[in-house]
Amino acid sequence: MSLLDRIQSGEFSFAEFDEQLDLFREHQRYVYMVVIAIATVMMFFSMVLEDYKVFRKRSQELNTYKKELEVRRKKVLDKENVEKELARLKRLVEEKKNIFFTEQEAEAFRIHILHRLAESTGNQITSRQFPKQTSRRGDFVVYPVSLSYEGNFQSVMAFVDTLEGYDKIVRVDSVSISRRSINPVMLSVKMDIGVYGL
Repeated sequence: MSLLDRIQSGEFSFAEFDEQLDLFREHQRYVYMVVIAIATVMMFFSMVLEDYKVFRKRSQELNTYKKELEVRRKKVLDKENVEKELARLKRLVEEKKNIFFTEQEAEAFRIHILHRLAESTGNQITSRQFPKQTSRRGDFVVYPVSLSYEGNFQSVMAFVDTLEGYDKIVRVDSVSISRRSINPVMLSVKMDIGVYGL
């Protein structure tokens, strides 16, 4: 039953009301303290909550920027590593270019140097043929030479060793060895050689 109903019905007494008011007055300061504490806490949280939201948002933005910077730093390091590796490979290519013949060097080797190498190892060249057709094997130009020579076993092997140890790329494509005489042992050799250039 509401207070208004009690007043209208006459059941309401002011003495009872005064007692209740006294009780409220006795504990009124505690009620005000609780209300003030609740209001203070609510105000504090409303102010701090806004700042916390801003802090949280900025913290997320900073983490995003940090990740982007880390990715960029890795790209820069990768780029530096790639540039270093590229420089190393360029040096290696330049060094490796030196083991291939130029066109002039290939012609000089086929005409003059090959003859001198054979004679210096104790062999006698009987014929040389220079097929006009150069061929390409991948990125390389091959200058062919067909060579026939005679010598004893040691001189034939010494010539092959000399070709293997030459400072530029010379490849023996085919070898045919036959015995020309027994006493002394003389061998006749036919050899197809490829002189490699760029």
